[in-house]
Amino acid sequence: MRWERRIVVVVAGILVLLGAIRLIAPDAVAAIRAVREVVKELRAEPAREQRPSEPRRNSNDHERGDASDRR
Repeated sequence: MRWERRIVVVVAGILVLLGAIRLIAPDAVAAIRAVREVVKELRAEPAREQRPSEPRRNSNDHERGDASDRR
């Protein structure tokens, strides 16, 4: 393939990619805006109170001799 033809193929490929980006870009912009709206709403909500959860029980609790494990 001659170098002139290679240049034409490369330029055509770049134009095709730019066209694809132009088609996809509006959807991407809309998605980004939707995510921003959700983030704004989440930040605007007052923080919910979190109750302290019960401490997790380890699988080795029986080795420590916890009173609740004794029978």
